[in-house]
Amino acid sequence: MAKSSHGVLWHKVPTKSGMRAVSPKPRGLLRSFAKSCIVAGSLALVVAAPPVQASNTTANVMIIGNDYGGVLVQRLANLQALRLRGTTVEIRGDICASACTLYLGLENTCILPQTRFGFHGPSSHGKPLPRADYERLSQVVAAQYPSVLRDWYVTSGRLTLRRMQYISGRTLIDLGLRQCTGGPVPQAQS
Repeated sequence: MAKSSHGVLWHKVPTKSGMRAVSPKPRGLLRSFAKSCIVAGSLALVVAAPPVQASNTTANVMIIGNDYGGVLVQRLANLQALRLRGTTVEIRGDICASACTLYLGLENTCILPQTRFGFHGPSSHGKPLPRADYERLSQVVAAQYPSVLRDWYVTSGRLTLRRMQYISGRTLIDLGLRQCTGGPVPQAQS
C-alpha cells in the first residue's frame, strides 16, 4: 500500500505482466457500504445484506447477483456442497465482496468483466484478531482462491480489515479466470 501525493491510498493488484497500483476507494453506494461494513465473529468476513442470487437448479447452475459476503464458516460449507454437486457458479452482479470472492476458487465458476471483487483480511467485528488466528484464517481463505490470487491475497489482499481492496472482473479474466457468456443479472423492477 502506498500513498500518492494527494493522500490517496493505492494498493497493488496482480496483472499478467506483474503488479499494478490501483485505488481501492469505492464509489457511490459501494463507498457507503465499505464505510459501514461490520464483521461477525472471529470466523467471519464481512456480514452485510444477504446475497441477491437466483438459482437455476435444472441446469445445476447458481447465479450470483450482488453479494457483499457473509460468515466465513457458512460460506466454506456452501462451497463444499457446491463442489460435491459439481454446480456451476456464475458471478453476474456488480459487486462480489468478502466471502463472495471465495466462489472464485471453484472449478466451475465464471465471472463478468464489469464485476468488482472486494477483498479484505479476517477480523473480529472489524478489529484485529490475535496473530495466530489471523494467520490461520488468512491461510484458510487463501486456500480457497485460484493459484493466481493466493500469493496476492497473502501478501496484499488480507492487509486491510475495514476497507476493501477491489479488483475488476476484467483483471481476473486477463489472469485466466473464466468469463461468463451473456450479461449481468437483470435488476428487479420496483
